[in-house]
Amino acid sequence: MKRTALLLTLIALAPAGSNAKNLSVLDYYQMIPAKLISISSEYPSKFKIENKGGKFITQSSADYELTPTIDFKNGWLNITDEGTGGGTVIHEMAIFIDANKTRYIAANTTEHDGIGVNSKLRFYFLDGERWNDVTSKILPKLSWRDFFSSISLKNISPLLKEEHLSKLQISYALPRYGTTVKASISTVLFNTTVLHSGEPPEELKKAAGKLIESISFKEIDLNWDMKEGKLIFGKKR
Repeated sequence: MKRTALLLTLIALAPAGSNAKNLSVLDYYQMIPAKLISISSEYPSKFKIENKGGKFITQSSADYELTPTIDFKNGWLNITDEGTGGGTVIHEMAIFIDANKTRYIAANTTEHDGIGVNSKLRFYFLDGERWNDVTSKILPKLSWRDFFSSISLKNISPLLKEEHLSKLQISYALPRYGTTVKASISTVLFNTTVLHSGEPPEELKKAAGKLIESISFKEIDLNWDMKEGKLIFGKKR
């Protein structure tokens, strides 16, 4: 199978006094519709987790047994599926709570297929059985530009158009401990489509190589603001 990494975080909002406050991260994973997790809208899917003799298990896409990591105390779940060795699928979920004890559930999906990275991070408000998408209220907008200093941005070659630069992709990782989400930049698709696709002009190859070298930050912290109930920009490194 293709190399795939699927990264998920779920954050759900439940009104005070709602039964949702008693739900675990596993409950949320079992409840959320597959279409809200999957990048593919045509073939939505998620892992089916079962309790087998006191041990939680699920099935790999290659048809073997997997053991998910479920941290009930910290509200975090991880399923890593390496398939046949040619690809990896990871589902992560985490529960975030604001100052009013309201719960948020976010769904982040990241797929690495050896060619590029497809990522989808969504935040949901759980109202009864309805999953309302509140991503725009919680997740700050990020682009490849946020990983470059102002000087590096000014020095980007005019040979590199937006069609090239948009191949710099962003993926996310959810915290098992603490409440800081990590955003990372990937150059895999950029390398594949700009540097190693066909025979790009020598000057374009040089500009692309220089761009990769000038990336100022590999990772950006998105810190959970309990008072505001949203993620805010933190340290860049």
